[in-house]
Amino acid sequence: MQLGLIPSFTVHHFPDSWQFYLPNLNPELLTPEEAYLRLQRLIESRNSTARSIL
Repeated sequence: MQLGLIPSFTVHHFPDSWQFYLPNLNPELLTPEEAYLRLQRLIESRNSTARSIL
């Protein structure tokens, strides 16, 4: 959120699992692993864009 890549996120916490929701990026709930990979790709794409500008 500090990088400005996503406006917010929601975590649904249940006794046996967590589900993540990233508004404006994905209409479905994500597992922790899926959310991590999605955010990692966003950060990598932002970094590669920033490098190409420099």
